[in-house]
Amino acid sequence: MTLTEHEQKLVSGDNMSIFNFADSEECIAVDHRAEEDLIFESVQARLPAGYFQFEFDGEHNFSVTCGGRTAQFELECTPEDRYRALRFINHMLRPAYEMKILSCRYGDDTHSFLLRPRAWWTELSKTCPEKISELFVDLDEKACFH
Repeated sequence: MTLTEHEQKLVSGDNMSIFNFADSEECIAVDHRAEEDLIFESVQARLPAGYFQFEFDGEHNFSVTCGGRTAQFELECTPEDRYRALRFINHMLRPAYEMKILSCRYGDDTHSFLLRPRAWWTELSKTCPEKISELFVDLDEKACFH
């Protein structure tokens, strides 16, 4: 597997290298007070042009088109909305892409997410299986951000 210079620091670096990676432009940082539209924009910026598109009505509803599929996401106006939005986005990205939570930021007020093609995650699991569970938490319904 060919890793970028930054990715190499992630899998072979010390704790400081891992935290630096989590704080880099490679990752999507989400503060616990973040507005949901910023999350959607951050995801969109890391994907090929046109692959992930969204519209926000300015109040409660997001319309998302991703990989030819369209779905709606409605805000409930609770602190859980940002985490529901992240799970929704991750669901929309699959099977071509996936986001995972970096373990080093899992219990913080600011979380870092790594978005990569599904093939990248599969290859990393084959070449560095111990690193997957050490460095990442799956972004699913079981993920607890508190």
